[in-house]
Amino acid sequence: MYPKTSVVVNAAYFRSHLGGGAHTYVLELMHHLRMIEELQISVLASGQAVEAFRDTTGVDVISVNRTNYRQANRLWIEQVAVPRALGLAMPDVVHTLGGMMPIRSSPWANVFTCHDLQEVALPSNFQRRVRMARRMNMRVNLAQVDEIVASSQHTAQELQEYYAWPPTRVTVALLAGDMPSATGVPQAEQTNLGGQFFLYPAAHTAHKNHSFLLKAYAQLRLIRPDAPKLVLTGMNADGVVDLTREASEVGVGRDVLVLGRVEISRLANLMRDATAVVFPSTYEGFGLPTLEAMSLGTPVLTSPEGSLAEVVGAGALVVPTTSVDYWVDAMQRIWLDDGLRNRLMIAGPARAREFSWTRTARKTAEAYTKALQFKRASSVSTNDRRAH
Repeated sequence: MYPKTSVVVNAAYFRSHLGGGAHTYVLELMHHLRMIEELQISVLASGQAVEAFRDTTGVDVISVNRTNYRQANRLWIEQVAVPRALGLAMPDVVHTLGGMMPIRSSPWANVFTCHDLQEVALPSNFQRRVRMARRMNMRVNLAQVDEIVASSQHTAQELQEYYAWPPTRVTVALLAGDMPSATGVPQAEQTNLGGQFFLYPAAHTAHKNHSFLLKAYAQLRLIRPDAPKLVLTGMNADGVVDLTREASEVGVGRDVLVLGRVEISRLANLMRDATAVVFPSTYEGFGLPTLEAMSLGTPVLTSPEGSLAEVVGAGALVVPTTSVDYWVDAMQRIWLDDGLRNRLMIAGPARAREFSWTRTARKTAEAYTKALQFKRASSVSTNDRRAH
């Protein structure tokens, strides 16, 4: 019987209250990695995330800080607390899921998950300070890492394009779109939504393209005043106010409901009951909500940008966001065209079944093997050079 490969997953950056696709990825990956017999998995966490991991993943948790990860103490956690904990654990592999990897050299193999490269693909979306910090993180990580796990083929291609990263050192581990069983929307929520509704589940950030969607929706309401309402979910306290104002400015304030961040069970209900999920994002490293909605049999209208066309395949209606008119027409079709809706309600779940968190975990385990092989080969090469 071969010894297990010991893996410490560095999730010190993880904040359990934020939600979103990256949040889902972390928890699902931990849960499914521990099912792989060849691996011995533990996770580094800080603050409230320690209990979140203990309660939901079933893996051993190493606490590196009692307070939550935040800007003020992030460097201390990443460059002091994390290396100290790893030095005590001495794993075979360290898999960093976000933030900056420890700068100092290490005896273990390093793996890093890259979801997207927004800071170089969409630099105007970030303040200069944030953009430079993200780029610095990436450069540090690339200098230390032995293998990268990319969430999509699109992200793998961008690593090669922007950083000349060799494709042989990237493992594409696609995510999955499983959602919890929807158990029914509370009566009060049904009353607020007033029957049919479009749903856009996305944080209020520039690349999510909310302004474009509100313009398209406003034009649709002019053509069809009986069009379904529009429901917006997603994390961003300031964005809730902005979206409400923007909706009023284009004349649809009474028809747009801004819910902000919602719990995963409520989001599943909303996705299941939506007339359609609309997703006009201009950039995605994966686009998890599209796959989640498709898994529930809800028709999806999405842009083709970033990884979205790669993920949805033929399971969604894909329309470019180069024209508001295109989306006005597409929203009418996905609402009123029964033939299209029926096709998507069959094709969407079929496409979603091609993805699974078990497969994500297996591909990630392959990345660990590749990282160990690269680390050992690099060590042999270094020793040979020293001998000469």
